[in-house]
Amino acid sequence: MKSIVKSMLVFSAVLFLLVSPALAQKPAIQVGDRFPGFYLKDMQGESFFLAEHVGDKAKFKHKAVVVSLSASYCEPCKKEIPEFAQLMEQYGDKGLAIFIVAVENKEQAEKLVAETKTELPVLVDRYLMVPKRIGREGIPCTILLDSTGTVKFINTGFNEENAEEFINKFKTEVESLLNSDS
Repeated sequence: MKSIVKSMLVFSAVLFLLVSPALAQKPAIQVGDRFPGFYLKDMQGESFFLAEHVGDKAKFKHKAVVVSLSASYCEPCKKEIPEFAQLMEQYGDKGLAIFIVAVENKEQAEKLVAETKTELPVLVDRYLMVPKRIGREGIPCTILLDSTGTVKFINTGFNEENAEEFINKFKTEVESLLNSDS
């Protein structure tokens, strides 16, 4: 009987050691990290590959790319999206691209588009693949990438009290990338 209990304890310990790394939370992506590639569908069902927008083999040559995690139930997200639309109007022809990643199903993402009246590209991430890959689940989450896919700026949250400070700091970072020689 003791050998059975001992064997079960050893088996449990080995199983724990094998499974625990898989259960560990991925560390949150930080400024200076390389943003992981991802594949999603846009609102029209077309394929979107981040690798087509950043990196050495990018098909579209952007100097700055914004990935913004948002959702229709997130009031701060709905306030942030019009700010991005203004930035896109101001800097779109200078090399800026902005992609909204709706962390919900397509029907909810449609609600987000309707409520914000955005014309920015909206990608549907119903299984939360992007937040899981980057270790960040709070929304809104704004991430600015340079042309190589390196993270240059991260902000989670949006409220009226820090909106102007966030927007000014973000614009400064965007302008810096757009004015660089890369």
